[in-house]
Amino acid sequence: MPRKGQRKCAGCGEWIQTDWEAPDYGDGDYHYSRAGKLFCDGCHQSGHEHASTVVTILPQTEAGDVDNETLYSEVVTTRFDEDFIYFVECDGDYADFEDEDPYPEPVAGQHWVSTDAWRGYVAFDWLEGFEEVVKGGGWVTGYSDETTRRKADIGELFEDIKSGELVPPVALYWVFGTTSNVFSTACDIVVKSADREQLEAWLEQCAGTSVEDLRYQLG
Repeated sequence: MPRKGQRKCAGCGEWIQTDWEAPDYGDGDYHYSRAGKLFCDGCHQSGHEHASTVVTILPQTEAGDVDNETLYSEVVTTRFDEDFIYFVECDGDYADFEDEDPYPEPVAGQHWVSTDAWRGYVAFDWLEGFEEVVKGGGWVTGYSDETTRRKADIGELFEDIKSGELVPPVALYWVFGTTSNVFSTACDIVVKSADREQLEAWLEQCAGTSVEDLRYQLG
């Protein structure tokens, strides 16, 4: 039975002290999701550990550059799930955010897709005006071997773009989600629909790859 000032966690069902004028009969650390659901601190921390990630690459130009030449990228990393924003970092510096902030661009939502009784992966919905560079996305791993060498290739491309060695001419979004395989991560590369043609030309002319290469590497 709950005591005065307690409410139930939407995750684990434990009672949480939310009214500090009432007697303190439990843990008072809690978080409200973007949908207004109440979660205890333990469920919030667990969600952070399994959160999805968007790495946003934003090309920048120098103020007053009449040629509008792209010089470098701003990199924003956001960890999130269907309930919370957990972490935002901009070029290595911690950025302000609220737990209940909306999904980060270009994500409109996320959901779990079951492939059988035990396996599955996180899939995403996109805001209007955005699309996947490779339809249906794919997966990446940090444990590539001779049978998955292609995964190392796309990993190198991601690191080159993230580090600024390669600077795309348009905003680029790398979206990562959990899977039931601890060695694999779901991956989507997303761009604004209006920028797709420009990105494809840059991939071939400057990055030495193509959409077809990416499709193979993510597959």
